[in-house]
Formats: sequence, C-alpha cells, structure tokens
Amino acid sequence: MANCPVCKSKLKLVTKKETGALAYLRCENQKTEKQGTNFVEVGKCKFKINFKSKLYDLKRDDMKNLLAGEKIKIKDGNILSLDLEKEMFTDIEFVDKYSEEDF
Repeated sequence: MANCPVCKSKLKLVTKKETGALAYLRCENQKTEKQGTNFVEVGKCKFKINFKSKLYDLKRDDMKNLLAGEKIKIKDGNILSLDLEKEMFTDIEFVDKYSEEDF
C-alpha cells in the first residue's frame, strides 16, 4: 500500500462492518470525533478519500491509480483526479454533455 500523499505516513483501507465493502482510504494519522451533533477532524492529518459518492464508485485499482497521479474516468464521462489542495483531496472535471451546433 502507498503512503499518505500529505504526510507520508501509512494508509489504511477501511471497509463497512456489515458488508465488507470498501468504504474509504485514510491516513493512519486521520481521526474524526463526534462533538455534539458534528464530526470534527482531530488527527494530525486529514487525508481521507471515499470509495463511493453520488458522482463515482471507485474500485481498489482505481484508488491505486488515483494515488499514482492518474486521472480516473467516472460517471457521465467526468474525470476524477487527486488534488491535495482541496478539502476532499479530489477534483472532478465535468465534461460538457451538450454540443453546440451552428444553425
């Protein structure tokens, strides 16, 4: 497994307890605590990427490729890439669904 692209610590693969399905990949230094009704990042590193969202459903190989700097084609032909400057550590390039034609 690769190291965290933010702090170079080990990465941990987390699965759902009920189904064993891949849930997310996180840094070993990433930690979330519930404070009141909110979840707050309290760890030394915030790196965490979900395998599934409304816009994508990644496989293990997709995650490896993403961490290697490759762009991943996701739903509707959109492109997912790693972006360490963003809060969710990913960037989605939306493709234009419509083409323009001159009349």
